[in-house]
Amino acid sequence: MCKAIEEIRREEREEGRIEGIRTAALHMLKSGRYSFEEVSNVSGFSLDEVKMLRNMDIGEE
Repeated sequence: MCKAIEEIRREEREEGRIEGIRTAALHMLKSGRYSFEEVSNVSGFSLDEVKMLRNMDIGEE
C-alpha cells in the first residue's frame, strides 16, 4: 500500500511540474516577446505542443 501511495504522490508532483511549465510557457506567449521556437526551447515542449497551447488559450479568451 505504501508503494501505491508513493506512486500517486510522484504522479501528482509530475503533473504539478508540467502544469507550472505550461503556465510559464503561456505567459511567455501572451507577452508577445518570444517566438514559438523560443518558448519550445525554454519549456521543453515540442513546437507543435506550443502552438496547440497558444491555440487553446485563444479559444478560451
